[in-house]
Amino acid sequence: AEAGTITAPMKTYDDPLASGGKYIGTDNGIGDQNNDPTATGVATYSFTAQGGTYKIALRVKPDLGNSVWVRIVGATKYTPGTHTSGWIRFNDIEAGANWHWDDVHSSDHNNQVVSITLPAGKHSLQIAYREDGCQVDAILITAVAN
Repeated sequence: AEAGTITAPMKTYDDPLASGGKYIGTDNGIGDQNNDPTATGVATYSFTAQGGTYKIALRVKPDLGNSVWVRIVGATKYTPGTHTSGWIRFNDIEAGANWHWDDVHSSDHNNQVVSITLPAGKHSLQIAYREDGCQVDAILITAVAN
């Protein structure tokens, strides 16, 4: 989960059990559960999509906290929707002591898995910190079957 760009307090950590031995997250004690994502503490990843509807899964290991903010810049539609900020509040990430996959779901929409409609081209996926120590190892963006 080494980001193209990352701003503090989000940072990269080492873990031999993480993919490539690295993951992103924040230190415990600096969580921000406010109703809007912060302007800092954002990891950005660039990718190219053919256009269509996609979902995101993150390989995670919650520590003290179990949530992050997620969005794709340039998305034309989020189903079932986003937080009023335009980000997905990905809360209630499945707990576990080991790395595991969890589909990005919206805690503002009864934890429904979010599908995202994208035009063809280059996009930026952003992950912003929310709660203490939520750890993200890998990202999987997959097309949703019609």
